[in-house]
Amino acid sequence: MMNIIYIFLLLFSISLYAQNENCFLYDFEPKNAIVPIFIEQDKISSSPTAAVTTDDADTLGKISKYILGNAIAVWVGNKINNPTFLGYVDKLSLPLIRYPGGSWSNYFFWNGIPKDLPKAGIYIASDSSYKTPQSGTGSWPTTKDNYYSMKSNLDTEGLITINYAYARYGTSKDPVSQAAHYAADWVRYNASRTKFWEIGNENAGPWEAGWEIDTSLNQDGQPAVITGQLYGKHFKVFADSMRTAAAEINKEIYIGGQILHYDGTNSWNITDRQWN
Repeated sequence: MMNIIYIFLLLFSISLYAQNENCFLYDFEPKNAIVPIFIEQDKISSSPTAAVTTDDADTLGKISKYILGNAIAVWVGNKINNPTFLGYVDKLSLPLIRYPGGSWSNYFFWNGIPKDLPKAGIYIASDSSYKTPQSGTGSWPTTKDNYYSMKSNLDTEGLITINYAYARYGTSKDPVSQAAHYAADWVRYNASRTKFWEIGNENAGPWEAGWEIDTSLNQDGQPAVITGQLYGKHFKVFADSMRTAAAEINKEIYIGGQILHYDGTNSWNITDRQWN
């Protein structure tokens, strides 16, 4: 596969005019623009092709520099620190790079694949298929250390998506604690290199690992299909473990959870309807 970085916009459910105080503003710095009194310009005779509108109910305010962050996935490969590649990416002036991916994060294991996984593979309900777990080690993928090296070379902030779904399909007696501990160990390994973390990716969707599990393999009584209430309960365990790990090494991290961008009432996906 060609060495390509796929770019995503990190969009937040906030006004683009102003954000409330949040973790993405912790290092906010105002910018000033020198606006000339006028600019001489030939009169335009053609009809306008764009319109500018304003919202009187909104106000100007702080905007996070991370709002146009980008992402790199594990499957891009292990040559991301190639000088030519880095040169092109550096021109983007990225404020933040997300890793290890979206759906991939839900069957990705940062420090080697654990033994307490379903032998048949990791089930994806949307197409009744099975995924092979992926690791942040080895010779072909964008490994965790590739990512850290690239981030350092570009002098940019990071956002790591940890594997929440492992708490669902793990076959140990306490898969939630096991998965939370695994995530916390990543926080320890990370040290101060990345401040932003998120617990899972789109886990309300049937296309994600962990949306549906084989209950015959589960040992802590979880339902076959995930719910928002279950995710919220598990989120607390993950966040507690990760914050404890950060405190142990005297580092500060910010942890994000998942909500839907709408209320889900009429969704075709039953999980959406009560997720928020």
